[in-house]
Amino acid sequence: MPKRPITIPELFARVRRSARGKKPSRVKELLAKGKVPVAKKLGEEGGEAALAVAAESKGRVIAEFGDVLYQMAVSAHMRGITLDEIYVELGKRVRNGTKTPPRKRKQKKKRKKG
Repeated sequence: MPKRPITIPELFARVRRSARGKKPSRVKELLAKGKVPVAKKLGEEGGEAALAVAAESKGRVIAEFGDVLYQMAVSAHMRGITLDEIYVELGKRVRNGTKTPPRKRKQKKKRKKG
């Protein structure tokens, strides 16, 4: 266990360094699997965190939140998303009274009958 807590900006920086470094790492291992496995891992950890919130101890919830934050940092790096971009999105949500902004839906292409 680290002697002091790690901040989210430090986590993002460590993930970035680990992904770019020469040594083998868990980050590189995850990234090598590709987008779908990384996305599944993020979803899995999110689900575990949700279940922990509902029925587990505070310590278990904290551990699961840590897993979610780690997987989020890896996923963000993989997609080229910076922490600053996430902060901007959070700012939009707070200014909108914590409502999630509406998502733009893609128009379905109409199929030609024939």
